[in-house]
Amino acid sequence: MKKLLAIFVLALLAFSACDLFEKEEKENEPPAEVNADTILDNQIYEQAVGSNDLETCDRILGENKKEECKDVVNAAVLTQKALEEMDDDVCDGIKLDRYKENCEALIADEENRLELAEKEAKASEEMLAIEQEAVDKGDYKICDKIEDQNKVYICRFNVIANKAISANDKTLCKEIGEENLIKECEKSF
Repeated sequence: MKKLLAIFVLALLAFSACDLFEKEEKENEPPAEVNADTILDNQIYEQAVGSNDLETCDRILGENKKEECKDVVNAAVLTQKALEEMDDDVCDGIKLDRYKENCEALIADEENRLELAEKEAKASEEMLAIEQEAVDKGDYKICDKIEDQNKVYICRFNVIANKAISANDKTLCKEIGEENLIKECEKSF
């Protein structure tokens, strides 16, 4: 028990020493100077970043702030270009790691979004082709090839409603298999 207490006390002292060391480091840092120039530099920085204008960054007097401004604006410009070209290699021109990672992530997200949209468009085309075949052949069982059950019912509705209206037989509407669509079909009479 005494050993455990001694270890705890040593750990507590170590954490306290680290805390004091960090406070001492912060105290040795010079405070950020605030004057009319730094305030104006901050305003120009915001304007440059907001408009993605590298030339505006040149009006900043503080060299560190000017360099940061150019890096941030450059990152925004290159990210936009990378998105327009859908080329994550463009992100390699970004100096700031976090901005570069963000650029690459945005490209990956957009590629995923486009891939998903393409899959959805293809699935929709396939569904419409199946529905057209079912309507052309007058066979609602062809609709069962469609994966989405709601779309199966809509396909059946289109086939069976056409058939029911042509045959003037509203009892055929029951073959749709979905209550609301059956009622819609029956309203046609």
